[in-house]
Amino acid sequence: KAGAVSIFFRSNMRTFTALLLLCLVTWAHSKFTWPLRRSTPRTPQERVAYFKGLARRAIRPTHRGYAGPLGDAHSENPVDHLKNFEDVEYLADITIGDPRQKFTMVMDTGSSNLWVSGDSCTDLGCSKMHKFHPGASKAFVKVPKAFSIQYGTGSCAGFLAADTVSNSADGPRIRNQTFGLATTVADFFVNSSIDGIWGLGLKQLAVDGVTPPLDNMYAQGIVSKRLLGIKLSSDKSGSLIDFGFVDDSKYAGDLNWYPYKRFMFQYAYYLIGFKSIDVAGETVISHCGLLGCQGLLDTGTSLIVGSPDQINPILDALQISEDCSNYDNGPVLTIRIGDEKYDIPSNVYTLREGNVCAPGLQAAQGMPFMIFGDTFLRTVYAVFDNDNYRAGLAPQK
Repeated sequence: KAGAVSIFFRSNMRTFTALLLLCLVTWAHSKFTWPLRRSTPRTPQERVAYFKGLARRAIRPTHRGYAGPLGDAHSENPVDHLKNFEDVEYLADITIGDPRQKFTMVMDTGSSNLWVSGDSCTDLGCSKMHKFHPGASKAFVKVPKAFSIQYGTGSCAGFLAADTVSNSADGPRIRNQTFGLATTVADFFVNSSIDGIWGLGLKQLAVDGVTPPLDNMYAQGIVSKRLLGIKLSSDKSGSLIDFGFVDDSKYAGDLNWYPYKRFMFQYAYYLIGFKSIDVAGETVISHCGLLGCQGLLDTGTSLIVGSPDQINPILDALQISEDCSNYDNGPVLTIRIGDEKYDIPSNVYTLREGNVCAPGLQAAQGMPFMIFGDTFLRTVYAVFDNDNYRAGLAPQK
């Protein structure tokens, strides 16, 4: 009997230990933070030329309309046509494969697909990119399906694949993550400092119905909530993404919650309503058509973007001096969302290179909503709660 008791005890201790280790692993991965780094992809001379052109032109999206439900192979994401990844500033390091291969990515809340350049890409657009080598990964699986994403000045296309994805050598690993392996990349990517794009958006927006990384993290127990907390800093350091939790040390006061708005009768974007845009306390924009004023919270867009009817009156009121004479003392730009006011000071909404300044706002033709890109997001801690289809905002500490 004593032997039986001993065997029973050892067996149950092994079971208990295994369960304890499983709980510890699950707890350890229920939340984690990825650092972002801020970089300036252009040379000073290139930035000056870009600034001068920025104040003169309005982007004309090239999309042909919405051919089908968002997320299917025939639809187009209108936001992709405004992307200019030459000017992205907030980057993250990730790995794909087993053993791991390293890449630099844009973390983009305005899209939902993950893609990197493949080793068979010989285009000018991928000539400076680190390329993924499928044969070097024992976890690689080719998916017999093509993918294509159209941007404003070109496209990215190739085939789908699946492999293990992570953020660093010691970070949690997402198993069997489907991603795009690009065989052709538009030429404009040659001036960027990225190897691909990590979409942080909703699953409904993903091209070809691919499951985005955040949803796979949740399904695999890496995070306990489909939730992101994002801080974009104006400094070189301090930018980050909190996965699965909200860090209340990153913001002042309370989070204010706003429901996602539907687009084309479904949840697709991190789209929220807003009441007005004010300059120096005076309302400049408050009427935006039948659907009301809406803004997309988009880390993949550097600027605040809207129609010429929206942006031009704002620029007229701001009177941003090209010689930077009012860089630090220009009027405050305020976005009123719900009952709250979010102030953007002039040294945030003004882009500067030496003694040349330009607005961090851009007019675009034909957009169905405004885009609140990095110009706005640098002032707030933004939370994307995909379990409850809502966004939380609070001023950064």
